[in-house]
Amino acid sequence: MELNVGLNGIDYSYGNLGCEALAYSVINILKTESEKNGIKLKYHFFFYKKIDEEIQKISKIFNIDRENISVTVMKLKKINKTIELINEYKKCDFIIDMSGGDSFSDIYGLKRMIKESIYKNIAIKNKIPIILGPQTYGPYNKKISKILAKNILNKATMVFSRDEESAMLVKEISNIEPIVSTDLALRLPYSKNNMLNGKNIGINISALMWYEGYGTNNHFGISLDYREYIDKLIEFLKSKMDYKIYLISHVNANGIDKEDDYALCSILSKKYEINLAPKFLDPIEAKSFISDLDILIGSRMHATIAAFSSGVPTIPVAYSKKFEGLYKSLNYNYYIDSKKETTERALEKTINFIENIEKLKSDVKESLKTANYRLSRFDEKISDFLINLEK
Repeated sequence: MELNVGLNGIDYSYGNLGCEALAYSVINILKTESEKNGIKLKYHFFFYKKIDEEIQKISKIFNIDRENISVTVMKLKKINKTIELINEYKKCDFIIDMSGGDSFSDIYGLKRMIKESIYKNIAIKNKIPIILGPQTYGPYNKKISKILAKNILNKATMVFSRDEESAMLVKEISNIEPIVSTDLALRLPYSKNNMLNGKNIGINISALMWYEGYGTNNHFGISLDYREYIDKLIEFLKSKMDYKIYLISHVNANGIDKEDDYALCSILSKKYEINLAPKFLDPIEAKSFISDLDILIGSRMHATIAAFSSGVPTIPVAYSKKFEGLYKSLNYNYYIDSKKETTERALEKTINFIENIEKLKSDVKESLKTANYRLSRFDEKISDFLINLEK
């Protein structure tokens, strides 16, 4: 039997390798579970842009026939495109919606929350089973956001959260008991290349925090001075430690300043006279590079997940609750909360973590056991769902 699965909220067209990592990981899990049960899948992607080379790449990496992959461009402002979108949704036997991992929230503005809600409601109104994959729910700072979320959560076929904090919020605002899993990007495949020699430390800088979390533009309400923190951290590493330092990007937004990590890292690598990691073409390439590091300090959550899931000690620098929620639920407590820490305290904690790298390395291994157990919850539920749907 052949089933049609729709995949939403894992868009590759942003240049955000975190969203791509979720896409690749979801495909990896779906392909494994469907083949295990002798079920054929056709994949219908709902993206903001159609990039043929990316579709070919997915086809090649996962050995999926090109004719079993379709892409529908989402443009709600045009009536004909909206009708096309609805018709493509109707072709799906079920939809997995990931909301980019954390966009089913108003942290990035009410407009994005409304847009996310519209796509989910298209499935609900057309009686298409919709599975909300492991993600962060909230914060819902505006009343309308909470109303939208409650309505969708109550009508979803299955609801997964990627941490306990999100699960508690779901239970608080809806009638749903969510299934607590973890971030699916922990399943992203990679190759251990052993290309780096000596001791290597990566600093993943977020352009979003650099430009939007600074001075009067402090969109995220962070308490530390992110630019000063990065400056002093690099100064310390250059003068006190014997690591080779690599600046690592995880969003390549083609020159859009507030989003483009690579453009910012290029500037800063020259300023500080330190190494610039390559501009990665896909999340597997990024994770393969990161897996060769001895430690990663990261401000993009999926860059830290790439390190963590490949056994590399990581120090996440969090600007939202999604970081703390994820790592705390995995009993990994080596993160910097930039909304609570001063610049001086954040730097002090970071240095302390670096100096205790062996402890971090040991705790990563233990935390990964918890992560793999939680990932198995999603695998099992998806497997059961596919079997029941086939009947």
